[in-house]
Order: sequence, then structure tokens, then C-alpha cells
Amino acid sequence: MFIELEKELKKVMPYFFLEDVSIAEIAYRVEAATIEELFRDSALALTEVMVDISTVEPNSEMNIEVEADNIDSLLYRFLNRIVAIKDSEGMLFKEYSPSFDTSFNKLRCKMKGERINSSKHELRNDVKGVSMHLFGVEKNKDIYSATVVLDI
Repeated sequence: MFIELEKELKKVMPYFFLEDVSIAEIAYRVEAATIEELFRDSALALTEVMVDISTVEPNSEMNIEVEADNIDSLLYRFLNRIVAIKDSEGMLFKEYSPSFDTSFNKLRCKMKGERINSSKHELRNDVKGVSMHLFGVEKNKDIYSATVVLDI
């Protein structure tokens, strides 16, 4: 019965939160059919930790580029860039459209969202950054997965 419930939840949410990792951290795991979906859903889970994403409107657009030697480092830098933009520019996003070069060493992402407005947005956790603890990207058969731990 539990396995069937877990399968149904995966149809609704492409990520799930991991309990009991640490008091000062929040962890989640993402599973996806493609690298693009893995990066998008990892960013959405990160955003959901910071804010009730349903309160964010896609009013502004920002494009970013991130480079790294491997897919793990690329995801790590991408998620930390989202946190840095939240801290430096006061922006939250609810739509992410990642694309990659052929070697998967360079990411371009169009992000849509808006400036933080504490009277409008239901803010949750002030994420400080992505931790290397337990962090990683894996591919098992046709499924990509990532485990992400956030310092709060």
C-alpha cells in the first residue's frame, strides 16, 4: 500500500523531502526522465523551501548561464545561483526553463518570477546555500535523480 501511495505522489510532485537529515538543513530528492526536468524540478523544490510558490507570479524574466566540469557541479552551481539571486536581488522564481550545450557543461536557464514582497509572499525558510553533504546526481536506467541538502 505504501509503495502505491509513493507512486501516486510522484505523479503529482516530482520531488520529495527527506526527513531527519539535520536540524539546520532541509533535504530533498528529485527524480526525472531528463536532465532538463531534473534541473527544473530541483529549482522548483528549492523555491518551495523558500516560499509558497503559488504566491509568486511570473512577472519578470531573468536569464542566467552557469558552467562546470560535470553535471553534479553544474546543478550545485545552478541552485546556489538561485539562492544568490534571492539574496542579492530579492528575486524569487516559479518557472525555470533550463537548456544545455551538447557536452552538458554549460547551462542556460530562463527564469520567471518577481521581487520578494513580504506582504504578498508566504516566505518559509531563508536558505543560505546548497551543501555538498549527500549532494549528487545519479542515473539509474532511464531515471535521473538528485539529492540536495540546503543549509538554512
